[in-house]
Amino acid sequence: MREADQYVAELLERLVDAVLFTAPEQRSPELIAHICTDLRKELTVWEAALIGDYLAGTLSAADFTLYPEIALVLRMADRNPGLIPADLLGEKIAAWMRRMEALPVTQKTWPPHWK
Repeated sequence: MREADQYVAELLERLVDAVLFTAPEQRSPELIAHICTDLRKELTVWEAALIGDYLAGTLSAADFTLYPEIALVLRMADRNPGLIPADLLGEKIAAWMRRMEALPVTQKTWPPHWK
């Protein structure tokens, strides 16, 4: 949990500032690309560490910490085509995201305006 909060969340906060808290006409594609490069590097570390269905072997708080962080990145990418690269996730993290999305608790708590 701490690693997700320390490393991924810090990059997420930078991306949120650059995309959500910056007017579209004032956004810096170069800054956003730089943040996404850093985020891709960090997610590559998580990709290499993921050896089972979930981050710590069995479903744990680590999964519930990292999942919403990546989900927000993907939502920003979906809502801003071309601004955030669509290929930030490796195959294992993408499959993990699908497993997380399929969980009943995720479906039950998904924000209505995200559907």
